[in-house]
Amino acid sequence: MTKLEIALGATLFGWLLAQATEVIKTYLHTSSKKKAVVEEMFELKMLLNDGAESAKKSAFKCGENGIIGFSIGAQLSTPVFDSYYPEVADKFTDWARFNIRTFYNHLQHYNDAINWLQTLKSGEVTTTEIKFKLFEAYKQASLAVVYLEGSDESGGKEKITDSHPKLSQLRETIQKKSKELFPVPKEQHNT
Repeated sequence: MTKLEIALGATLFGWLLAQATEVIKTYLHTSSKKKAVVEEMFELKMLLNDGAESAKKSAFKCGENGIIGFSIGAQLSTPVFDSYYPEVADKFTDWARFNIRTFYNHLQHYNDAINWLQTLKSGEVTTTEIKFKLFEAYKQASLAVVYLEGSDESGGKEKITDSHPKLSQLRETIQKKSKELFPVPKEQHNT
């Protein structure tokens, strides 16, 4: 081999090594962002479980003994999701993206209900309206959790649809709790 061939071979090898390093660096960077998004969603799932339980308890206690107070958590922020998800969305399966999008929509509705409750001024609304909003926060948080759990269980390979067992079970629970919280007066049963 001539010196020219050795120099060209070394240059080509250096270039290939640089390309491989860049590919590996990009892969690791993307993987760490995806992992951060998944970890934030796991944390959100725990916070939403707590928020759903708190909202449900508050809805049932609101108005007892003439007391209209309630306890509710703060709105949930998604800084990692907002920053990284657009970059790593293509690393999730089609069904996982659908489930994540639906989860995020329910999270937004939960935050809207919490915001409404937090900005409420005394005497503006009735106890029934407060109970309704608390119950709405409970429903939205619970639905968001079902979409995350269902997607996790299937590894993102299943679209969570209306017929999903966890979603059907949650709907039954919501319907039962709704009837307990907002009973229909007896005179309306006969009409």
